[in-house]
Amino acid sequence: MKDFASRQIEFTVIKVNNEIELMIKVMKENYDGAGRALTVSDISKAVSTKSFEEVTKTFAANASFIISSAVKKNLGGATSSIPAPKSDPLWDTSKFAVGQYLSQNAYYTVTAIEGNTISIQNSFGDEMQVSKDILEKMDSASHFEKKISLTMT
Repeated sequence: MKDFASRQIEFTVIKVNNEIELMIKVMKENYDGAGRALTVSDISKAVSTKSFEEVTKTFAANASFIISSAVKKNLGGATSSIPAPKSDPLWDTSKFAVGQYLSQNAYYTVTAIEGNTISIQNSFGDEMQVSKDILEKMDSASHFEKKISLTMT
């Protein structure tokens, strides 16, 4: 792990149960000790309390986040072409057009904090774990200097 860290090879571990706690501890000690931070996405609670479908959704959200972050980084910050999870379209997608504007907002609630890993749930009900450095780049509705009334647009 020290060699991987020294070569700037990033690792993210998705923890599905507590049986790998010792392995994660050893990995973190060696990886973190080399000046990098091993990210651990802990979905063990979901595995023990949720249905197979819910756990699969949580795992996919974590894996998609990891993959999209890696692809985006490898593309120099460019948008990746990783497909979004399948759901019914909100409008007639046959009307896609070049130059069309699209938008989506998601709001996140912090549900747990474990070291550098923050568990969050988005406004669509998806749960995921992200590292603190990612959330530091997001706006916060709970931290502000002053309150200003604005229109909804």
